[in-house]
Amino acid sequence: RRRPPHLTCAAPLPPLAWLASCSTRGERASAAKGGPCRGAAPVPRVGCATSRVEGSASGTARPRPARGSGGRARSLLEAVGLQRQPPRVRARSRRALARRVIFTSRGGRLAFASAPPAANMAAAGAMAHVKQGARALRQLGGLLAELPRAGGAVLAEAARSAPSGALAPHEKAAYLAGQPARVAFFTSLYIASLQLAPPSPGLRTRVAEEVSRKGVRFPTSGELYDSIGSLFARDLRRLERAEYAPPEDLLGPDVLRLARLTSDYLRDLPAIQQRRERGAWREVEAEVEAEQQQAGSKGGASGAVGGAAAGLPKYFTQNFHFQTGGWLSDKSAELYDHQVEVLFTGTADAQRRVAAAGPAGDALRRLAPGAAAEGRSLKLLDVACGTGRFLAHLRASFPEVEMHGLDMSPNYVRKARRTLGDASRGVRVDEGDAAAMTSHADESVDVATCVYLFHELPADVRAATAGELARVVRPGGAVVLADSIQFGDNDGALDALVRFFPEAYHEPYYLQYAKTDLVELFARHGLQHVDTTHAFLTKGMVFVKPVQAEERPIPAIDA
Repeated sequence: RRRPPHLTCAAPLPPLAWLASCSTRGERASAAKGGPCRGAAPVPRVGCATSRVEGSASGTARPRPARGSGGRARSLLEAVGLQRQPPRVRARSRRALARRVIFTSRGGRLAFASAPPAANMAAAGAMAHVKQGARALRQLGGLLAELPRAGGAVLAEAARSAPSGALAPHEKAAYLAGQPARVAFFTSLYIASLQLAPPSPGLRTRVAEEVSRKGVRFPTSGELYDSIGSLFARDLRRLERAEYAPPEDLLGPDVLRLARLTSDYLRDLPAIQQRRERGAWREVEAEVEAEQQQAGSKGGASGAVGGAAAGLPKYFTQNFHFQTGGWLSDKSAELYDHQVEVLFTGTADAQRRVAAAGPAGDALRRLAPGAAAEGRSLKLLDVACGTGRFLAHLRASFPEVEMHGLDMSPNYVRKARRTLGDASRGVRVDEGDAAAMTSHADESVDVATCVYLFHELPADVRAATAGELARVVRPGGAVVLADSIQFGDNDGALDALVRFFPEAYHEPYYLQYAKTDLVELFARHGLQHVDTTHAFLTKGMVFVKPVQAEERPIPAIDA
């Protein structure tokens, strides 16, 4: 709509223009307090929303030119038909005063005003976001320029692998095109996350200086993409051999669901950043304590975290990763898989398949003949099953195996049951503690898997969990542990990332985990380490429970 000519219009003006008309420090101080300069006569104010000049019927009142450079500036303004007016509101500083300078036409018909402080701040914030976005685009462009290195490794593996009936040609083509595209999409979200919710300023520099004293540096994007390419090549090799089922989104993701999760993820980032800046990682703990008090007073258990307060260990009631709701909210359970994919730039599912599903399948195939001879089905237990995404893939890969899931969070247990859906037939998901699996008897499981749990546990709970895994596995059975890489893995090439991660994303027990000798830990509970697989940022380890040899009488020795 056209604006009537008597209404105010806004236009940017040089800062401190009005103060420039004051020739001495005393005059400028007086002006900063709202008073006129000594060299400028009082001027009637002009109403911004009306064509009348306050105190003058004709609206032709003009100020007397000031002395010095300010007077020259005023003359220039008057030459183009503008007059300088004193500020409408008393300002506390010259900077605030400069933002309130008002100019009007001689006839009083048109007024030009500098932007108010709030608008100036909004403009500055918008400019900062533009610069931030440009910096993010440069970073993203640099990363995506290296992406063909990952695709090249996959293509080389595809060229070496012989055609098989496990993957149809169109499925293989979808994998070769889809995995790099997946990495590109989640890498862009990762870069956006660094801009919207950046880790502590200077953290990367401090970590780089710390690890450089040990001869270690942060890996380049090219080196990371080489590792990603190796990961996808091994994943494709196992898919070609039909060692596990293809990913459910092989032929393309559910675009609407992906868009919704991305929107929810981005909207949650400001809250995550606020917790990071405040160091507020005990929000869930406070909610749990309040719920326990409420339950004690009412004799029930209900509250902000869905009645989950009773019996939860204190370490569990933290805002790990500064995420909203910690492990005890439906929102957290809904966003978790998407958050992990962003953190791993779209490679989380492939890492789980290579480091956990592959070794678990190897163990199941090894144990299948013995179970068949005993006339029973194989049983697999996924400890800390979370949202059930990995368990659903195992179910699709080995439908003949009886499967169980266990998780401490009731919210994640409900999410796991929804994730499994129709596949839940033959799968049982229980709520329970990995360090005290009372729902499972001794030597009742053939294979136990545990993905991304141990780095979340205090040392004593980690040891207790290893003991429970050893207890529930049958003799000859296997424990498949897939978790973060540790210090020294891959010849220490990724040690800088291992050092950086826990401080950036609130992982209070991660550094302790990264120094733990897992082989020795499980050996204490009678398990033997037989294999290790590195899958980008994940390490898969296989431990076997030895079969006890039958006792035989010791032959007598002649004297």
